[in-house]
Amino acid sequence: MMNIFNIFDGFIENYPSLDINEDKEKYTIEVIVPGVKKEDVSIEVENNVLMIEFKNRSSIQERRKFYLPSDVNLTAITAKLENGILEIQLQKKNTENKIRVGID
Repeated sequence: MMNIFNIFDGFIENYPSLDINEDKEKYTIEVIVPGVKKEDVSIEVENNVLMIEFKNRSSIQERRKFYLPSDVNLTAITAKLENGILEIQLQKKNTENKIRVGID
């Protein structure tokens, strides 16, 4: 298994606390953003780079960038903000050479 911190090569401007986890199906990024409102958060992916921006309680713009691994399904990224924790889930592509086809 690859070291997740080598996969997500983070570019740090201001440094919000975060945790990155990986399982068989997805990567999960949890960013600690106390007091931040949903409307003050921006999450974008461009050229395989995930950028998270938000205004903290002091109205200071914070930012974090990650180079995404090649196995991330860019159309299956979800995010939620709850109790000061921004959780971003990045689903993995099906990289197996074998799939099971159901019969109707």
